[in-house]
Amino acid sequence: MKFFQDQARQLLILLGVIVVAVIVYYAGWLRAIEHWVGTAVQPVTGLAYATIDSFSPLYSTTDSTLLAENRTLKDQLASVVQQNHDLQVKLAQYDDYATQLAFAQERDYTIEPAKVMARLGTASVGQWLYVNHGETDGVAIGYPVIYGPGMLLGVVTSVHESYSEVKLTTNDDSLIQGQTQTPTAASGIIVGQFGTGLAMNYILKDQTVTVGDVIVTSGQDRFIPAGLVIGTVEQVVNEPSELFQSAIVSPMVRYGNNAIVSIIVPNSL
Repeated sequence: MKFFQDQARQLLILLGVIVVAVIVYYAGWLRAIEHWVGTAVQPVTGLAYATIDSFSPLYSTTDSTLLAENRTLKDQLASVVQQNHDLQVKLAQYDDYATQLAFAQERDYTIEPAKVMARLGTASVGQWLYVNHGETDGVAIGYPVIYGPGMLLGVVTSVHESYSEVKLTTNDDSLIQGQTQTPTAASGIIVGQFGTGLAMNYILKDQTVTVGDVIVTSGQDRFIPAGLVIGTVEQVVNEPSELFQSAIVSPMVRYGNNAIVSIIVPNSL
């Protein structure tokens, strides 16, 4: 019996509390407290909502948008890489011409810079070059074409209005008079070896030629000044039964690496 009395008492107390709470709420006695609490927590709730709003675009971004942005970034990267490559090429061409100009000024030559338009051959097999200077630029047949600090590439063999053909020294039809860059100056004829190399023929038996000698032009060809570098001696061939000795010559220039060349004009010879 006592147990049921305790339960009834607790129920009456709970009902009383509920009735009092309802009366207090509708009477408006808690509004001041509600206003104070709302004012106190408003900055916190505002910051929370702002933080959630700042992240909402991330959640709303679709896969297609991400893919489009990725493609755009890749395109921009490719463009930057291409621009960097173009800049490096231009800097290399500028350095090439600066070297050629310094050589010409040292020798008091007048040169006409030209850009290689096309070539027949590869970096190791050189036959012809086509340059973007021709009759309108004062170019004529027989003018020597150099690269770097006075290295002979070849000779102009055909001239058109706006471009010229250059026969490289390695061309099998190329014949240039040369000599060793030594006190004895052993001389001979530099001939091309089917685009792959050079040979120096018709060297007198009593002249000294050794491996490593630098071969330069002798100045005996029209328009070609003396001292232009052609190559270096790799091997000397001196057969007792032959009237002359000869030498295998390695070209000084790699023919695939020259984008800017210079034509030496006759008034400087």
